[in-house]
Amino acid sequence: CRRTLVDAPLNIRGIKRYAVDHAPADKVAVPAALPASGRRIAVVGAGPSGLTCAYYAALMGHEVHVYESRSQLGGMMRFGIPAYRFPRERLDEDIAAILSAGDITVHAGEAVDAAALERLAAEFDALYVAAGAHGAKALGLEGEDAAGVLSAVELLGAIGEGDAPDFSGKRVVVVGGGNVAMDCARTAVRCGGEVTVVYRRRLEDMTALPAEVEAAIAEGVEMLTLEAPVRLKVNAEGAVCALVTQPQMVGPVRGGRPAPVLASKPERV
Repeated sequence: CRRTLVDAPLNIRGIKRYAVDHAPADKVAVPAALPASGRRIAVVGAGPSGLTCAYYAALMGHEVHVYESRSQLGGMMRFGIPAYRFPRERLDEDIAAILSAGDITVHAGEAVDAAALERLAAEFDALYVAAGAHGAKALGLEGEDAAGVLSAVELLGAIGEGDAPDFSGKRVVVVGGGNVAMDCARTAVRCGGEVTVVYRRRLEDMTALPAEVEAAIAEGVEMLTLEAPVRLKVNAEGAVCALVTQPQMVGPVRGGRPAPVLASKPERV
């Protein structure tokens, strides 16, 4: 907000939230669609991109078929953003408004492989592929394939499907210092876990928004900084039982923030 050049910025996010809460998307009139064009469009993937394509194509009078491999629509909006940050009611209202825009048919729970993609390309006048990229980033640590080790995509995706894990009485370690790490940590707290975030830099070097870090701490998340993950310990049953870390210390500035360097201290478990 350019008001910050005068005195203080407006809370634009808060104003948008107020508007959405008081004028739900499914209660706002959708523009009238153009007359039927006689053309058929297939959209693969029902995330933000695919749903946006379906919405505008329907308004242009086209017949739209949306194919989604999961049982629910929304993509990363549903399976990557925790409900405490983005209430599912608001998401469902947005999706309902989109689907009311015109002639849109949803095929949920229907995955599209290479053969199906060729079939759709031949059957429809146009094909829009918005399959998403729900890939997890591996740490490359020994023991990472053990039972009980979850990626952020797996954890948040399972909760989005309504399959929330029960971490009651369990100690949960989240590796990383970005916004997704905070999402996972705060989500794990809501699942009953005793949560610790392990990060190889300092607290002030985290890439997560300060408000997210502060909220996580306020909710009981412990921040273990200047500790680099080394390997995971696995018990006789093949499940993870501990994380081994190597203490770090502040090094030279690289890329705008201090890089961690190895400290002459023993490993921690």
